[in-house]
Amino acid sequence: MRLLFLTNRLLSSEDSGWTRRLYPFLKELKAKGHYVCVISFYDNDSELINLEYECEYYNKVIPVKLNRKISILRMFRSFFTKKPFKLEFDNTLKMKKAIEKELKTNVYDIIYSHFYKMASYLKYFPKYKRVVDLCDANIITYSRLEEQATNVIDKFFINLEKDFIYKFEKSCMIDYDKVFFISEIDKQAMMSKEIKKEPVVIKNGVDTNFYFNKESFNYNKNKIVYVGTMSSLGNHDAVMYFLKSIYPKIKKEIPKVEFTIIGANPRQELLDFVKSDNSVTVTGRVDDVREYLKLAGCSVAPMRGVAGLQNKILETMSMGIPTVTTTNGSEGIASNENCLFIEDDEEKFAQKVIKLLSNSELRNQYSIKARKYCVDNFSWKACGDLLEKELESLLK
Repeated sequence: MRLLFLTNRLLSSEDSGWTRRLYPFLKELKAKGHYVCVISFYDNDSELINLEYECEYYNKVIPVKLNRKISILRMFRSFFTKKPFKLEFDNTLKMKKAIEKELKTNVYDIIYSHFYKMASYLKYFPKYKRVVDLCDANIITYSRLEEQATNVIDKFFINLEKDFIYKFEKSCMIDYDKVFFISEIDKQAMMSKEIKKEPVVIKNGVDTNFYFNKESFNYNKNKIVYVGTMSSLGNHDAVMYFLKSIYPKIKKEIPKVEFTIIGANPRQELLDFVKSDNSVTVTGRVDDVREYLKLAGCSVAPMRGVAGLQNKILETMSMGIPTVTTTNGSEGIASNENCLFIEDDEEKFAQKVIKLLSNSELRNQYSIKARKYCVDNFSWKACGDLLEKELESLLK
C-alpha cells in the first residue's frame, strides 16, 4: 500500500499522547513494506534542523509552515462555520495545496488523517480511500472538562467546542471510509442510528523494550512522579487537583515525600503554585523520561477531564512503577486492581499512595504485576497487524 498521512505537527517537534500512538503505527507499516509519506505542519524553522526526511517511521516527510498568529485569528471563523476552534486553527490553503501537489506527483491508495484536526482536508479528495483515526471520543473529554471548569468563560468555550467537535466527528464517521477509536468506550460514546459503517477499535500499545527498568526494586521510597505533556488541559487539571487536594494528605503522613512533574510546557499557574514548595519539582521537557521515572516509588494519574487510554499510565506500568489513578484514567487499561490502583475518593487515593511508599513488599508485588500486564496485553506489533488488516480491507 501507498499511504499518505496527515498530521497537525511534525513528528520530531512534540512528545505527547498522539505522537506516542502515531510513531509506532508508522514504524509498523513501513517495516511491513508499505510506502509511507507524512505531511505535517511546523511552527519554527528550528524544527527542521534535525528533521530526517526519511527514517524508520516514513519514506518521506513534507513539512508545511504554520503561521501561529494567523491561525489564532482563523479560530474566530468557528463562530460562523460551526467547526471546532482547533480544526480552524489548522485549516490553511497552504496545507491543501501541499496535499494536492503530492497527490498529483505520486500515486497513493489511502489518505489517513491522524486525529480530527486534519480530517477537514479529506473532503477535497473523494477519489481516494479516506481514513480518520479519531483516537478518543472528545464528547467524553469535553463533558468532563466542562464539569471541572469553575470559570464561566472557560465553561462557555468548552461547551461550545464540545458541540462543534461532536458534530464534526460524527460527520467523519458518516462521510469517510474507515474510522478508528482507541477504546470500546470511545466508540460507543459516538455510535448512533445514522452511523452505517461501524468504527474499529485499535488500542494503544507500549514499547515494553524501551520502557524497561532493570532496577525497578531499587527505588526512592519518598518519590512520587507524574508524567504528561503539561500544556494539555487534562494533564494540568490532574496535577493541580493532586497538589491541592491529595498531596497535602500524603505530606502529613510522609513529611519527606517528593513529587516530580515530568512534561513539556508547564503552565504558569502550576509554576506559581509550587514555587514555594521545595518538595515539588517541575522538570519541563526532558530528553529521556525514563531517567526521571526509574527511581520512583510510585506514579500518580488522578485524571478527571480526559477520555481514552492513557499512554502515560502504560509507560510507568511497563517500567514496573506501581500507579494510582482514577476511574477516568483507567479506561481501556484495567477493570480491577490486579495491576493498577483505581480510586476516585481523595482520601482513599492518598492512602493508596502512602501504602505503596510505606510497604516495600506490596510496592514490589505491584511492580511485577504492572510490568507483566503490559507485556502480555499491549504489544505494538499486534496493534500494527490489526491496522494493516483494516487498511488493506479498504482496497479489496
